[in-house]
Amino acid sequence: MTGEGIGYVHGDKMLALFHCPTCGVITHWSTIDPDYDRMGINLRLFDPRLWEALPRKFVDGASW
Repeated sequence: MTGEGIGYVHGDKMLALFHCPTCGVITHWSTIDPDYDRMGINLRLFDPRLWEALPRKFVDGASW
């Protein structure tokens, strides 16, 4: 992917989701509140060899 992603804020206005303007895939998210120091990236866009040894926490959505 090249170029700049497009941000989208919805719901409770806590996160900005960024996606590719060409294909629409979510690339990453960041928080709106600068005091909440977190962000996430879509590692499925990278070669698995770059991230397969990183520690991960799988979230099923029902465990929150």
